[in-house]
Amino acid sequence: MAIYHLSVKTLAKGGGRSAVQFSAYMDGVQDVNERTGEVYDHTSKEEVTYSNIHFSDDVPQELQDRHAFWQALEDHETRANARFARTFEVALPIESTHEEHIAMVNQFKDELMKQGYSCVQVAIHDKEGNPHAHIMVPCRQMENGQWKNAKEIKGYCCTNEYGDKKTFASSKDIEEANTHIKDAKGKWERVPLLDKDGQPKLDSRNRKQWKRETMQKDPLNSKEALISQREAWANICNQYLEPDNQI
Repeated sequence: MAIYHLSVKTLAKGGGRSAVQFSAYMDGVQDVNERTGEVYDHTSKEEVTYSNIHFSDDVPQELQDRHAFWQALEDHETRANARFARTFEVALPIESTHEEHIAMVNQFKDELMKQGYSCVQVAIHDKEGNPHAHIMVPCRQMENGQWKNAKEIKGYCCTNEYGDKKTFASSKDIEEANTHIKDAKGKWERVPLLDKDGQPKLDSRNRKQWKRETMQKDPLNSKEALISQREAWANICNQYLEPDNQI
């Protein structure tokens, strides 16, 4: 049976940690933290055999770069106890090839992106007898090119013609829910914000504004999210392992 290992740690400002530093460590490169002036040299890490970084469409083009993204995140987090990032360390099955290891970490990257992370950096360290991968994700996400308030998630207030009410995290979620509703009266519509005259409010670009309400705390920082991530990694590994070796 293959060995299962997935640990998650948090890089926090209060602990003297740095996302810029860990990103350089993952890739085995040299980098400079513009916030602190520290120079990180990890060029001696010869076991780095694969690295990549992926961004959601909400990240502006100028930040779609390894150093630029993590530096911008650190610069944004001004609180003394700010959390920068979460890091995953996963054991790669020695029964699998290097090409399969790359496929595994990229499938896991896809799962994390689906959960809502704005950025996922991955790196494989092919250490003799201990092949493993590091994955780093931000604690704060981006939306429409701006850093989100990580403390809460606001959703769209919706109603249907039967008087039912429900809150959805995104317009995409509303569309998806409506594809399964055959009765037109049961389809969900966003509730517009109204001005004092009862007319829909418009923003500076003449677009309707919609009623929003807090749905939940950051769902990515929850026990449920961690359980699903651990399960996802096990399932991905098992796709590449023989039945007798599965975890």
